[in-house]
Amino acid sequence: MLFWGHKIEWVKLFDVAIVRGVDITPNTLHEYDPATQNISTQSLVTNYESAKTFQKVIINDDSERIFENNPPSALDYAVLLESLYNRGYRYANITTRMHWDDNPELLAEGLKLRLALFNSVVIPLAVTRGPNTSALPPMLVRTIIPNSQIHGDTRYVPLVNRLAIANHIIGDAENVLAGFYKIESNPPSKGQTAMLARWNDKGIIPSYELLTIMQAHSVLPSQVTIHCGKNIRLGKNGPVIEIDRYGQTTTANPSKKSIPVPPLQADKLITQQKSTTTNDSIALIHAKGERTEQTNTINLERLNETLKMTYAHPMLDEGITHQLLPRWAKLIILFDLAIIVFGLTSLSQRYRHLGFALTAAITLPLLYALMNLTQHWMALSSPLAIVLTGWLMTFTKNYKTPTIPEQTINAHSGD
Repeated sequence: MLFWGHKIEWVKLFDVAIVRGVDITPNTLHEYDPATQNISTQSLVTNYESAKTFQKVIINDDSERIFENNPPSALDYAVLLESLYNRGYRYANITTRMHWDDNPELLAEGLKLRLALFNSVVIPLAVTRGPNTSALPPMLVRTIIPNSQIHGDTRYVPLVNRLAIANHIIGDAENVLAGFYKIESNPPSKGQTAMLARWNDKGIIPSYELLTIMQAHSVLPSQVTIHCGKNIRLGKNGPVIEIDRYGQTTTANPSKKSIPVPPLQADKLITQQKSTTTNDSIALIHAKGERTEQTNTINLERLNETLKMTYAHPMLDEGITHQLLPRWAKLIILFDLAIIVFGLTSLSQRYRHLGFALTAAITLPLLYALMNLTQHWMALSSPLAIVLTGWLMTFTKNYKTPTIPEQTINAHSGD
């Protein structure tokens, strides 16, 4: 079974676990790809040069009455977004509510068209779990992480099946990505930030915090890998966020010291002369007026914590890919090992057990050397099975140490 590759699943997991255990390099992660049987080894670093920055756009109480309404209406947001786009912004992150009680269809359509101008727009939503399941909204369809990218036990991740507020007018707007900011049926633990929620059997939806980090690091939902109870890996070279089995994380200290950028006033963007931006900044729209602040879904303290989280988690470097050792090379090693095992059986009991113990122990540094010198890895279940089988056979009651043929003794005596 071991020689012809028909291994049961736990044997494969055992082989990969040994590889992870052999490489004791600190701050290193190993990922096994069942399709290619390659193991990638990547180190955790703090390099945020490629991450986008945030430009706060503050909505005040509009003392000069630039906007149509206060708080701003759907038309006001459409005008604000068009102004941001004309200034060079291609990414937006809106922390205020984007639904209104009175929404003429024409104004709602105009807002959707302005949102569609951007490469991505992140908004927060409240979700909950109710007796009746609703269809997955389009803005969550774009962000949901499918089950094929999720590993481990998801039973402890909070379950949701509907929006807490259903009258969302921008649900089908292109490029709008939604993350939950609140699970009304299951609030997070104290001092923790909920990063994940299950939408029935569809997959896992990200929180607003996780989606903001993804937007800053240009990571798509299709590039996210979740290891429940361990971590969330954002892309091949993105941040790695540690989580508990409930999909929660703690806020770490930011590794990147950001330079404070003066916020822009939303009303001034419309009235003042246009100036273009040349960087890849994200326009972060937040309300900070006596009346407009009530429209925030994310308060200022939580928003600042979210921005810290964007640069607080280590990232993966390019790393090294270790291919599975070719079968012919593996057979040569196994054949040589079988000869060694046979030779050990001819030793006296004392030296025989010592020899088997050393042979079994040396397989680990051999694997480590193989990985570092040839960038290949070998499944140790087969060689260990040969060594242990030969060793156990020497413990049987009927086992006798092989004797050297008399002819061989006489021949050497004649010499």
